[in-house]
Amino acid sequence: MADYAIKRDGGVVYIPTRATIPADEGNADWRAYQAWLAAGGVPDELETDAQWLQRARRETRERIRQEAARRCGLAIEALDKPNMVDLLAEIWPHLAASKNNSAPLVYCKNVVLAGRTLVADLANEPDPAFLEAFNVAAWSGWPALP
Repeated sequence: MADYAIKRDGGVVYIPTRATIPADEGNADWRAYQAWLAAGGVPDELETDAQWLQRARRETRERIRQEAARRCGLAIEALDKPNMVDLLAEIWPHLAASKNNSAPLVYCKNVVLAGRTLVADLANEPDPAFLEAFNVAAWSGWPALP
């Protein structure tokens, strides 16, 4: 993904802040954009607000999955089970076989439940910038290690 995007009306947006950059040589952001282009930068097409929100939700769900897997020392694929019985059947052999994993099964079950709760809580978040800035690892809802 590029740092800049072109709007449908031809305007330029700095993607990290979603700030529109006026085409004005007196503007430092415009000059930075021009230097970026001169260095070979190629701007993206600006995604719509709906596309941005959809992407932010998808990326946040993935960060939650990764954090849950990290907390239990599991492969992320183990968290894809549709129900808790299937999930526990899947993760039990991983927990039993892992010499580096001291997290008990109940803890991992609670991590997965917390992660699913967080995904559900954030599913209707209307602000993609909030989702992108949300610190999944520091979320206070993760269960404490026993």
